[in-house]
Amino acid sequence: MTHSLNRHGLSIVAGCVSLAMLWCGTTLVAAQNYPLPKPKPSVISKATPQYPLPKPNPRRRIQTEETEKPRLRVPAPKPRKPKGSRAAEADDPGQPDVPARAWSTVEIAAARTECRALLKGIGITYTEADPIGGPGECGIAAPIKVTAIGKRRSVSVSPAATINCKLAAAAVRWMDTKIQALATKEFSEPVVQIQNAASYACRRRNNQKTGKLSEHALGNALDVASFTLASGKVVTVLKGWRGQKDDTLVEEVVSKVITRATPESRFLRQAHAAACEVFSTILGPEADQYHVNHFHLDLGRGGRYLVCR
Repeated sequence: MTHSLNRHGLSIVAGCVSLAMLWCGTTLVAAQNYPLPKPKPSVISKATPQYPLPKPNPRRRIQTEETEKPRLRVPAPKPRKPKGSRAAEADDPGQPDVPARAWSTVEIAAARTECRALLKGIGITYTEADPIGGPGECGIAAPIKVTAIGKRRSVSVSPAATINCKLAAAAVRWMDTKIQALATKEFSEPVVQIQNAASYACRRRNNQKTGKLSEHALGNALDVASFTLASGKVVTVLKGWRGQKDDTLVEEVVSKVITRATPESRFLRQAHAAACEVFSTILGPEADQYHVNHFHLDLGRGGRYLVCR
């Protein structure tokens, strides 16, 4: 009976194995009949449209980082502003780029009172101008426009100089006590006019973009370019300072040029020296390239020290 069961069990096992093999075979056959996906082509299919690449232009220069040059940008023109306006003055490259200065009513009144007292009876022709405030630190609380200076003899100032009252008083003293006596000594005639090369101007020193504020920006400086005598003769700083070139008679050596002193050169040099007794800063043709054609006269630094060149 045991053998009979064993045979029966083996028969069952064999049957199961046969069924399993039959199922696997059927699955394999089905798998073989199922279409597999085609492999992705490694090159562009013929169906993909081909576009020809553009041919290089031999005339066109290929620029690299080394050869490429930045294009110049041309700035748009700025709108023109009325001449003489504060907006136009602010465009001056030499002007300080800081907020505008404002004078109080008390400051203006005090400056006016001091000015009138200082100029009373000294021999000056002027008109009071409106306060100048800004741009920046520029300005004068009580500016005046001077048209003539001198008590003993009126000397016209052309064009009129816009300056402060202390400088105006100093200019009168220089003319009355120094210049007229020198003119009489060298030319036997008085000075009747001086040429104003520069007075008030909101800018830095020597019209530079950077640097310290000029005394001109405070109405505290006057530039004199020439002196006109009663006969009409004009003595200019530019032409008269060095005298006459002379290779035989040596009296002065100025900037390595041998010159002979003339009445014009003697007058101008003595006028320059006399200014050093009245003003705080005096710059002439031997100071630098910016003053070859005029005398710069100012009352800067409150008179603490003297610059005379």
